[in-house]
Formats: sequence, structure tokens, C-alpha cells
Amino acid sequence: MRAFTILLVALGLALPTAPCHDAYAKSDKKEDKKTDKDKDKAEKEKAKDKDKAEKEKAKDKEKAEKEKAEKEKAEKEKAKEKEKKDKEKKDKEKDKSCSPTCTATCDCEGKPIKQPKCSPTCTATCDCSGNPIKCAPTCTATCDCEGKPIVPPKCSPTCTPTCDCEGKPIAPPKCQPTCTATCDCDGKPIAPPKCSPTCTATCDCSGNPIKCSPTCTATCDCSGNPIDKNLALDAKAAEEAKKKAEEAKKAAEEAKKKAEEEAKKKAEDAKKAAEEQKAAEAKAVGPIDALRKDRPDRRKQSADRLRRRWGSALAQEKAVAELKLHARRVALLQRIRATAAARKDKQTVELVDELLTKEDERDSAVMNSLREGALPPVTP
Repeated sequence: MRAFTILLVALGLALPTAPCHDAYAKSDKKEDKKTDKDKDKAEKEKAKDKDKAEKEKAKDKEKAEKEKAEKEKAEKEKAKEKEKKDKEKKDKEKDKSCSPTCTATCDCEGKPIKQPKCSPTCTATCDCSGNPIKCAPTCTATCDCEGKPIVPPKCSPTCTPTCDCEGKPIAPPKCQPTCTATCDCDGKPIAPPKCSPTCTATCDCSGNPIKCSPTCTATCDCSGNPIDKNLALDAKAAEEAKKKAEEAKKAAEEAKKKAEEEAKKKAEDAKKAAEEQKAAEAKAVGPIDALRKDRPDRRKQSADRLRRRWGSALAQEKAVAELKLHARRVALLQRIRATAAARKDKQTVELVDELLTKEDERDSAVMNSLREGALPPVTP
């Protein structure tokens, strides 16, 4: 009975809600349909994306395989090229010939000559296998850092007091006698003591004597070393002789110049006097009475002109005689010319002018020879 009551109550509650339940059922169905469509669409897109990804993956894989194949091919070619180079190198080393041929280290076929081992063996410089012994310790004055002996340089020039003909230095002889102020008891020279006090006019600040100053003088050479007294005297005498020779040369040049000037002046004076004499002679052509009036003045002027022209040559008797002869001839020719001119004898005037010119030339030649000390030419 109780169970029946519960069933009725449940039915009563369920009946009013039935229409609402159907509406909800229809709505759910529509939504389910829509969801299924979206789901199908999503699945299709997903499948499409998956196919695309797989295709890209396959493409990448194919590309990677292709790159790998190319890389392997390149490595194979590289290995092949390396093998070829190694083979060529081996062949080259096998056929390698030294150059130049026919030398101390290379035979005439171009093959290296094996160097002989050092002899005798088991010595200070050669071991018992015949190989040179390297020096020790290394990096010293006689041994380089590779253990090879350092060869001292040979001196030059050879065959001299300090260097033998093999280029080796000759040890200086020990000083004699020993145990002196300049030589110790082992025969070694004693260095002279340095001067004191230092930093003075004759001693520098290192204790060494200062060389003479000023340099390049009669007593001090250009290196600052004193010159020997005899050499200094010889140099002084040579300098004085040179100075005297220069003075003599200068005096000779001045004398020559002075003589040339005097000769030039004398020539000018003589020329001037000759012109004056010629003008006077031309002026002397005129009436006898007029000439007699001014004869003393003309004679005085003529004497002055002759002194200026011939100077000391007038002291010679031959010069005086020549001048008298010349004056007589000129006077006669001038009178002839004056007479011919008065008569208007043109031909005679021209002839007399030529004779006057020749007489002047003759007189000048004779007087010049007498002045210069030569024999005068024969008077025509």
C-alpha cells in the first residue's frame, strides 16, 4: 500500500513536466547534429593538416637524405683527391733529386750524397758513433741555444801584426820588463791611472785627460791630438812660404797692372803730343814774316810736346839728331806745300801730304826703337 502511494506521487510529479521534456529533447538533438557536423569538419581539417605535415616531413626527410648523399659524395671525392695527392707526394719524394748536381752534397745524377760521420770518434767533439757532440751548456758566449758551437769571427785584414794569414788574431806579446810601473809581474800591461781631480779644464768627469783645444791648429790636429813639435814647425814654415808666395804673386800682379797703366798713359800722352805737333806744323804754314814773329813761342811749345812724347829718350844723341832731321824735312815740305797751295797746284799739294805722312811714320818708328833700346832703322 505504501509502495502504491509512492508510485502515484511519482506519476503525478512526472506528468506535468512531459511536454517540457520533449522540447528539451528536440533542442538537444539539434545541438547534437550541429556538434557532429563541427566535429566532422574538425576531424577533416585535422586529417588534412596531418597529411600536409606528413608530406612536409617526407619532403624534409628526402631533402636531408639528398644532402647526406651529396655530403658523402663530396667526402668520397675529397678522400680520393687526398689519396691522389699523397700518391703524387710519395712519387715526388721517391723521385726527388737535389740541385745543383755534381757538388759536395749532390752527385751528378742529382741524388744527395750522404755526409760522412766525424773522425776520429770518441773525442771531445765527436761521439763513438761518429756523430758531432753538441756543446753544453747552451745559450752561452761559445754555444748557441740549439747546442751548436759559435765560431768566432776571423780578423781582417790577414797577414798583419795583429792577424795571422789564416785570419786568427795574434795574441799581443807580453810587456818587458815585468814588475814595473807600466807592466805587472805576469807580463800584462798596467792601465794608466785616471787623472784627478775630475771635471776640470784638463780632466773630464770620467777621469780621462781632455784632448787639446782648439783643434785643427799648428799644435793640435782635427781629432784633438797634440801635433809633434817638428811637424808643427814644418807646417808653420810651409804656411809662411805659401803666404810669401801669395804676397809675391800679388805684388807682381800689382806691378804688372801699374806698368800697363803707365804704358797706356804714356801712349795717350804721346798720341796727344803728336796731334798737337801736327796741328802746330799745319799752323806753321803761312807768310814768312808772321812765322818769324811767333817762332820762339812755337819752338818752346814744340820742345814741350817732344818732352811729353819721348821723355827720357831725348837724352840720347841719336834721338836729338833724328828730331833735328825730322824738323828740317817737315819745314821744307811745309814750305813746298804752302807755295803749291798759293799757286793752286793741287797735284803737288797731295804729293807733299803723302810725303809728310810717310815722314811722320818714319820718325815715329825711329824714336820708338831708340826709346825701347833697339837699333834704329836706317834713315832713308
